[in-house]
This record gives sequence, C-alpha cells and structure tokens, in this order.
Amino acid sequence: FFFKQKTAYEIYQCDWSSDVCSSDLDIDNFAKSSYSAAEYLISVKDNLANNRSVSKLVVMHDGGAGVSSSFVTEYAVINSNTAMGVFGTYTNTTHTILQYTPVSTSVTVNYTRLVT
Repeated sequence: FFFKQKTAYEIYQCDWSSDVCSSDLDIDNFAKSSYSAAEYLISVKDNLANNRSVSKLVVMHDGGAGVSSSFVTEYAVINSNTAMGVFGTYTNTTHTILQYTPVSTSVTVNYTRLVT
C-alpha cells in the first residue's frame, strides 16, 4: 500500500460585518483548482442584541468541471440565546463560496479557515 501524505495547509483569519442583512451573504470563498475542502470555526455576534453563536463547519466541492456541486455540514453549534442564522454553499466555475443568512439586520462574523 502507498499513502500520499499531504502536509501543506493554509489558515486564514477574517473579520466581516454587515449592517444590511436581508438575504444570503457571501462571507468567504476558495479556489476549486487549489483546494477541495475547507474547515471553518465561525463566531457570529448580533450587533443589536446580546446574542452570540459559534459554529464549526466543513465545506467541500465534488471537483466537477464548470459549476459543480458543493456541500456543507455544520457539526458543532453553540448559541448564547437563539439561532443566529443559516450557512449554505454554492460553486461557480472557479470558486466554492460560503454563504450566511443571518436573522438579525446587523451582525459581525469572525472566522478561521483551514483549507486542504
């Protein structure tokens, strides 16, 4: 048996905020040609109320040419009060995009991304 070990990875950190949150918001993306998956640790703060949320997500795409399929699973969630929003994903011809649909009209999103 032969195993190919891939030791290279990249970590990104970002602060992102919006005052107008009425629809799906693209909060991050990664190149399909460079990476097949990303893991996120995401913190969301409601700027109008005392609500916070922390989530862990894994996002991947199927590697198809053109507009391929992408998938997201949220496997750890902690809410201080109520659910803060919903995460989703889609692809275009070059990137896999992470979306967030917040409940509040003013949120701050902080995340760390590990891509592989």
